[in-house]
Amino acid sequence: MKKIFIIGSLIVVLGAFFLVFYFYRNYQIFSSAQSTQVKNDSLVVDSISNVINQKPLSNPPDKLRGIYITRFSAGTKKSIDSLLSYIKSNGLNAAVVDIKDYSGYLTYKIDEPIFNSDGANGSPSVSDINNLIKLFHDNDIYVIGRITVFEDPVLAKAYPQYALKTSSGALWKDNLGLSWVDPACENLWSYYTQIAQDASLKGFDEINFDYVRFASDGNLSTINFPCWKSSVPKAEIIKNFFAYLRKNLPNIRLSVDLFGQTTVVNNDMGIGQLIEDAFPYFNYIDPMTYPSLYISGFDGFSNPANHPYEVINFSLKTALLRLINFEQQNNLAAKNQSSTSSIVLASSSISSSSVSENFILNQWPKIRPWLQDFDLSGINYNASMVENELRATYDSLDAPSGSAYGGFLLWSPSNNYTSGINFNNP
Repeated sequence: MKKIFIIGSLIVVLGAFFLVFYFYRNYQIFSSAQSTQVKNDSLVVDSISNVINQKPLSNPPDKLRGIYITRFSAGTKKSIDSLLSYIKSNGLNAAVVDIKDYSGYLTYKIDEPIFNSDGANGSPSVSDINNLIKLFHDNDIYVIGRITVFEDPVLAKAYPQYALKTSSGALWKDNLGLSWVDPACENLWSYYTQIAQDASLKGFDEINFDYVRFASDGNLSTINFPCWKSSVPKAEIIKNFFAYLRKNLPNIRLSVDLFGQTTVVNNDMGIGQLIEDAFPYFNYIDPMTYPSLYISGFDGFSNPANHPYEVINFSLKTALLRLINFEQQNNLAAKNQSSTSSIVLASSSISSSSVSENFILNQWPKIRPWLQDFDLSGINYNASMVENELRATYDSLDAPSGSAYGGFLLWSPSNNYTSGINFNNP
C-alpha cells in the first residue's frame, strides 16, 4: 500500500510530462492504425441473402479473451478468415469489431435518417452485418461492437455548432487531423445510443464505448467549446454521460475503454475520466494498460515498455483496490436496493441519495484490460512479452479475486497479431 502512495505522488509530480508523453505515444499508435487500414470495397464477407437479425449468445463466456478487428478487416473476407482462425486456434472466445471508428463512419448502414443526412452511412465496409455476426456466433465467439464517441469528424462536420472550434471559427483538429464534438452537448448523446441500440438488435453481445472523454492532444489551448463551461468539472460531464448510457441502454451489456493510467491516477488528467465514475454503469471496465505508454520512472523503471508484467500487475492491482474500496464505501446503499431489478450485470452501489436517478445493476463490474500486441519506439512486442502481460492480468485480478477478472482484449491497430503466444493460464 505504501508503494502505491509513493508512486501516486511521483505521478502527480511528473504529471505534465506524463500527459505530453502519453498523448504523443497515443498519436503514434493511432497514426499507425490509420496507415495500415486500407479500405477495399470489392472484398466483403461472403453474404447469405436474407440473414435475419441475430440474437446475443444465450450463455456467454464469463471470462472473455478477445482481439480487436477494424471495420476494414471486418469487411474483408481474407482478413476475417485469418482472424477467425487465429481466435479459434488460440482458444480465444471474443472479437471486438468496430461499429463506428475514428473516422466517424459506420461499419454497416443503419436505416435511420440521421445517419444518411450526416454522412455516417457514407462509407460502409460490411454489406451484411447479420451474416458477419452469425459467422462469429456459429463458432461460439462473443461479438463486442466498438463505438468511438466524441472523436467524430463526420458528426462535427455535419453539425459544426456542436463541434470544437478554433478562435477563427474553423473546426479544431487533434494531432491526427481529426475533429471532435463537445462532450458537454447533451443533445448529441442520443446519437450514440441509437447506434448502440441498432447494434444490439442486430445481435452484438456487448457494446463497447471508446473515446468517452475530452480531447487529449493537439493545440488544446485554442479550443472553443460550444457547450462546456470551465466552471463544470470535465469528470462531471463524462460521469453524466456514463449514467445516460446505462439509463437509455438498460438491458444491454456495456463496456468502456479508459486510459490505462486511470487505474493509478486520482485526477481526471484533463480528459474527464475517473475510474470510479465508471464502476456503477458498465459490465466491463477496459483500461488500456499498454506498457509502452507509461512514462519513464513509472514504478521505478526507466523504460516501462520493457517490463510488461510489473507495469500491468501494478496497474490492475491498484484498479482492483479502487473497485473494492468503492464497493465498501457504497455497500450500505447496495443492501438497501431492491433485488427485483431486471437490468443485467454490473454494480449495484452508488449513494442512496442518487439511487432513484440511476439504473443500478445487480453485480459488480469486471475488469478486462486491453493488452499491447503492437510494436512502438523500436520495442518488439513478441510472444514472450504478451505472455507476461497475460500472466500479470491473471495474477492481479483472477488469483486474489476471481469475481473481478473479466478476461483480456488484445489491441493491434493493424490486426496483425503475434503468433506463438501461449494463452493458457500461467
